[in-house]
Amino acid sequence: TPGAAAPAAAKKEEAKPAAAKPAPKPAADEDEDDEPKSKTVNPLDMLPPSKLVLDDWKRCYSNTKDLYGTAMKWFWEHYDPEGYCIYYMKYEKAEGECKVGFMTSNLLGGFLQRLDKLRRYAFGVTNIVGTEGNFDIQGVWLFRGTEIPFEMKDHPSYEYHTFTKLDHVKDRQLIADYWCAEDAVEGKPIADCKVYK
Repeated sequence: TPGAAAPAAAKKEEAKPAAAKPAPKPAADEDEDDEPKSKTVNPLDMLPPSKLVLDDWKRCYSNTKDLYGTAMKWFWEHYDPEGYCIYYMKYEKAEGECKVGFMTSNLLGGFLQRLDKLRRYAFGVTNIVGTEGNFDIQGVWLFRGTEIPFEMKDHPSYEYHTFTKLDHVKDRQLIADYWCAEDAVEGKPIADCKVYK
């Protein structure tokens, strides 16, 4: 009967894909896939050991309530100018940017999210300063090595930021203010603060 033929045809069509399955790869190919791929070594990992261990500094900073007193005292006792450098960063905003607080905060958050590969080699505090209608994004960064690492320079919006190297003696107060102040920095009110650690 015509009704009985239809299911049989359907069964045949279903069976075709099963027959067309590709044969499993030979064992030799699987071994090739399992071989560890050679990893490139980051030049920052090849630097001589430093008395400033970045993870120790991040732990100290995170667990200290008295940032100006306790945390900064620890930092300067351990700071190694041959193994680290400190930079001031400012976002060069385009006309019409950084006028609304939450949008400026989102802009900064998006910038920091794309820096995951830098986390082992940097610490930074970036503030949104100013008032509604006129905000700026600026902060102070600590980098492993004596210059800005590739991981920061490789950021898609790196070119929209100005980086200025700071002197760990002359600029000590500025560094402390950016890392520790809660209300104002460089005479501007702090609207938001993001710590990269």
